[in-house]
Amino acid sequence: MENKVMEFILKHKFETVLLFIPVMALIVLRLLKFDGLYGQDSYEYLRYSIEIKKFFLTGIHPGHSFWPAGFPILAALFSFFMPATVSVQLVSFLSLYGVLYFIWRLIILLYKEHSNVLMFLSTALLLSPYMLRGSLISMSDLPATFWLLGSTFFAVKYYRVNGFREILLSVLFGSLSVFTRYAAIVPVATIFMGLAYLWLKNIRVLHLLCLFLPIGFLVLHLYFNEVSVNPVQHFPVNVWSFINYFKSSFIDEQGSFNYLFPNIIHVLKVFFHPGFLILNSVFLFVIIWKKKFDFDFGIVIIGLVLLIYSLFLAGIPFQNSRFLLLTYPFALILIYPGFEYLMNLFGKYKLYLFGFLIVLQIALFTRAIMPTFQLNLVERNVVSQMKTHQNQTLYSFDVDVALQGRGLDFDYRNLWIEKYSSFENGALVLFNTEKLKAQWDGKNPMLNWDYMNENYRLLLLDELGSGWKLYRIEE
Repeated sequence: MENKVMEFILKHKFETVLLFIPVMALIVLRLLKFDGLYGQDSYEYLRYSIEIKKFFLTGIHPGHSFWPAGFPILAALFSFFMPATVSVQLVSFLSLYGVLYFIWRLIILLYKEHSNVLMFLSTALLLSPYMLRGSLISMSDLPATFWLLGSTFFAVKYYRVNGFREILLSVLFGSLSVFTRYAAIVPVATIFMGLAYLWLKNIRVLHLLCLFLPIGFLVLHLYFNEVSVNPVQHFPVNVWSFINYFKSSFIDEQGSFNYLFPNIIHVLKVFFHPGFLILNSVFLFVIIWKKKFDFDFGIVIIGLVLLIYSLFLAGIPFQNSRFLLLTYPFALILIYPGFEYLMNLFGKYKLYLFGFLIVLQIALFTRAIMPTFQLNLVERNVVSQMKTHQNQTLYSFDVDVALQGRGLDFDYRNLWIEKYSSFENGALVLFNTEKLKAQWDGKNPMLNWDYMNENYRLLLLDELGSGWKLYRIEE
């Protein structure tokens, strides 16, 4: 076994070194005190993973979560061996290598020519700016993608061998993907329909036992999540529309948003955006030009997952590149033959192209991670300065999630949840007009802020940096 590992490393020295670049990025960012927490969702995952760990230790129900419990449950298990803030980030990070494993297995399974697969995956996946960034933040995107790729791999294997083990694992991984992230229900449903088609072609009653898996996960979901909460609320299907395909500006309860491209172009970013790999469109063109495509069941199901999820995503009234992470690996699998053809065409000169792509990807990753890193830094700075003001009523929005997530004790009053008719005299207000005005104009945060300024005197106590200011309310 050791000899085979050494033989592999010696044969793929360059690619093996590249496998450790994400590890180096993680170490550097941790040394810079970046812990993967930012925004709202990551703090909720951290909070709930802590509650679930208490549940494992005491048996006391952890309370209900707004998000699926799969990711925080896994993080809670890791947290028995490390701090909770490390565990939520590490689960996401390790998932990137899990995704790499299943794409590698699928490419080898689907294509006869795959001599450049490690070169491809190291640049197009591991060093993809958005994928690498996604692995370094404490979010459920990469874990859900890992389970989704596993479900796909075993579905393709089921097509080949029609075995109970393959359909069982495909359904298990698919169920875990949805249990980790609601958005995964669309691609998972596509895979399950493919499994149903294969089962109907060769009916085996024993294989129906797999149906107990999604039922079991549904019961588990209802245990951790409020029964009254409709998953549709998490992913706004109720406002899905074909009209959104061609829109690039949206207004909803989350504020106003203006994007560069309409939604139908946005979902195609996996093929051309520098945040993924700018040459992906070239590989796709080569496949079409040279007709290097097949209609094997595996290729078809992977293409359908990408197509159906993309069409679904284009109808949602917002854009978020994080949602594209779920199916970007499917695009990579489809365009791989184009990369293989070009690498063989370049011959001995392919290393020059490979080296160029590596430098480009690392530079683009640095640019992609900076906004997240800066937001994390701002939140940590605000939290540090607010520690001396604890045990008071605090009106705030946006950064209040970071204060709660990092354990500061306030009587929190969120300025988005409701429009207040009065404010508590002597309470604190933490607000950032510069950051919030454009997006939240005419919405509760700005309506509350304007009402407060018109009817109360706000005494400036401190400027916390990056536009955040702390006030005290005086009648």
